[in-house]
Amino acid sequence: MVASDVFVLSSKSEGSPNVILEALAAGTPVLANNIRGIPELVTNGKEGFLFDAGDVPQMVALLTRLLHDSQLRLRMSNKGKNRAKNFPPNVQYDRVFVVCVKALDSARK
Repeated sequence: MVASDVFVLSSKSEGSPNVILEALAAGTPVLANNIRGIPELVTNGKEGFLFDAGDVPQMVALLTRLLHDSQLRLRMSNKGKNRAKNFPPNVQYDRVFVVCVKALDSARK
């Protein structure tokens, strides 16, 4: 991932994918669908770009912009590395645990 210019995640269903944190930690700008937990990991326009699910022209436009602007990629790379520091494994585990406990509580009601 370190050798990549951009990481693209275009799946239509995600939770809070660790692969995005891996890309950020590697300093790779992220281009991903604006769904579920992804906006908690990537701030649109800072560490990468978010696009509307299924909007291929928007995705292509953002990818083209990133691929043609090395300064933008560098800024996003630096911001991504800093952002990834907010999500160490133990913090991620705690967040996932809280979500799971809430889901179990809701299911029991």
